[in-house]
Amino acid sequence: MINRFLKRRDILFRVPAFDFSTGLQIYLNGDDNLLDQSGNGRNGTQGNASPVTYEAGNINNAIKINPAFVNVENWNFAVSANGVDIPFAVSIQVNVTTLSTTQMFFGAMAGGHEYHGFVHTDGVLYFRVFDVENYLEIATPIASMSINQNVGLIFSYDGSGLASGLNIKVNNIQPVITETTSGTFNYISDKATRINIGAYHQAEQYKLQGTIEEFYFWLDRTMTSEELTEINARRLAAQTLI
Repeated sequence: MINRFLKRRDILFRVPAFDFSTGLQIYLNGDDNLLDQSGNGRNGTQGNASPVTYEAGNINNAIKINPAFVNVENWNFAVSANGVDIPFAVSIQVNVTTLSTTQMFFGAMAGGHEYHGFVHTDGVLYFRVFDVENYLEIATPIASMSINQNVGLIFSYDGSGLASGLNIKVNNIQPVITETTSGTFNYISDKATRINIGAYHQAEQYKLQGTIEEFYFWLDRTMTSEELTEINARRLAAQTLI
C-alpha cells in the first residue's frame, strides 16, 4: 500500500520533461567561441574585420556586438517546402546599452530579406518574414524592454502565411501586437544562405548596441505556453535549454 502511494505521488509531482533539442538547427551560447552547440555544424564566424570579443553574460559569456557581429555562412536550409512555410522559432538573450538606434537581433538573407527581428528608432520591436517582395510583420512598443538588463526574446512563426501567425514574447510577456501584411504574401520563397546575428542582412548596417547570448533556432516546431514559461524560467535561473 505504501509503495503504491509513493508511486502515485511520484506521478503527480513529477517535473515535466522539456526536450528543446527537437527541431534545433543552431545553438550559439557565446561562451568564448562561436561553435554551434546543436551538433549541426553551423558554426559562426566574425562578420567583418573586427574580432569577436566577449564579456560576462547571464549564463556564461556573451558575444559583444559592434563593431563585430556574427555570420553563419552555411545556414543554407529552407523554411518553406512545396509552397508552404514551415514553422520556426528563435530564442535569444540580449543586453542592449541603448534603444535610440535601429538594431538587428538576427537577419536571414537569400534573394530577399527572408526573415528578421529588430528594434527600430521609433521605439518599436519588429518581426518580419518575406516572400521577396511582400512581407508579414508584427510590431510592439518596447516599453517592456530595459537597457543594461538581460532580456529574453522569442520570435515565432506558425507557417500559416498570415501576420497573425507571427508572435513575439519579451521575458515571456505577451505584449500588445500590431499586425501588417504588405501586398499579397505567398510564402518564404528563398533558401537563406546565411544569417547574421547582431547585424542586418547587409552586414554593416544596424548593429546591435550591446551583447547577445543563448541564440537558438528551431525549425518545424511551435512552442507551447508551458515551454515558453520554461524557457523564461531557465533564463531567470541562468540555465541553458540543452
